[in-house]
Amino acid sequence: SIMMAHNLCYSTLVLDERQIAGLSESDILTVKLGDETHRFVKPCVRESVLGSLLKDWLAKRREVKAEMQNCSDPMMKLLLDKKQLALKTTCNSVYGVTGAAHGLLPCVAIAASVTCLGREMLCSTVDYVNSKMQSEQFFCEEFGLTSSDFTGD
Repeated sequence: SIMMAHNLCYSTLVLDERQIAGLSESDILTVKLGDETHRFVKPCVRESVLGSLLKDWLAKRREVKAEMQNCSDPMMKLLLDKKQLALKTTCNSVYGVTGAAHGLLPCVAIAASVTCLGREMLCSTVDYVNSKMQSEQFFCEEFGLTSSDFTGD
């Protein structure tokens, strides 16, 4: 989760620069979105409430899925599957809650930061693939292929 990885939350969003007076830049994540800048304190300063909730829900989902593996009762297995899907949906909905303009807890700064960081990750991945994985040499070294694998000989 981008929100977990970057400690994005209502509780870590810097609304007033006086909140972070005395902190070093290494304690703060700065997300630039065009003319806007959003800042969040890192976990060493304050752990995010949303991150803690997501971590707990994901741990519970793993437990439920493990319980499913050991379950022989088809009805109970179905109920456990629905439970893990509900936990998955809950986790996936946290981002949506922050971006819903007419919701109870909208926070454009969080939603926009998640989108921006996600875009940066995708662009970084594309750059990596384009720079490292385009050559025949890469595939030969990584997967033990030979030149004849590329020519069809």
